[in-house]
Amino acid sequence: MNIKSVFLAAAMTASVMMGSTYAQGCTGCAGTAGGDAYFGGPDRGSFGYASADCSSCGSARGGCSHCQRWREHWAHLKVENEKVCARNRAWPKPFDCADRQLYFSIWEPMLDAGYEKHCTLTQAHFDPETHELNKYGQSAVAGIMHNMPEHRKTIFIHRDVDQTVSDSRMNDVRNAIQTWYGESTTASIAFTDNLPTRSNGDRVQVINGLYREGTPAPVIPVATGGGGLGTGN
Repeated sequence: MNIKSVFLAAAMTASVMMGSTYAQGCTGCAGTAGGDAYFGGPDRGSFGYASADCSSCGSARGGCSHCQRWREHWAHLKVENEKVCARNRAWPKPFDCADRQLYFSIWEPMLDAGYEKHCTLTQAHFDPETHELNKYGQSAVAGIMHNMPEHRKTIFIHRDVDQTVSDSRMNDVRNAIQTWYGESTTASIAFTDNLPTRSNGDRVQVINGLYREGTPAPVIPVATGGGGLGTGN
């Protein structure tokens, strides 16, 4: 027998042995050793290697516990990849929304304080004897109801030292709103301890007049000496 015949016989023997190895079953995944459960196809898992017990699942090479861990790992990577791709497609959303909310959250308390100051009724808006709205107070309530946005229609009443006086003023304002605008109005009434600072109109006019009179007239300075425009230098 020559060397070629020996080599051919050895190759045939190895093929038979590999075929028998492929046929070895895995009690954990109910398939061939590391075959269908891991690679998705029959008789492809062992690659001709003899089966060995798995320390994790007790099955042959490539058993179920290993396969399950790899499936979970790749499923997690797939989810993360889809998340990153979705974020890249949506950029700059939603980050610009968070930035916009942060910006307005800084100014929102200032806006609330300004609206509260503008919509606050003080003792000057009520009759000192009956605690009912006077002409000035009625005009203020009408201005709030007509000019404020719906979510800003809140009439604040400065709380008096005497709670009975404060309650009388609130009842009169509530009756006036229901009489003028009906009971279905969305306006609300609340007490406040913040007293707005308001000045007399004549005093404000005098202060502004004095400020304008003391302001020097604007003068355009004229450059002197050489190097200026039109000097030819």
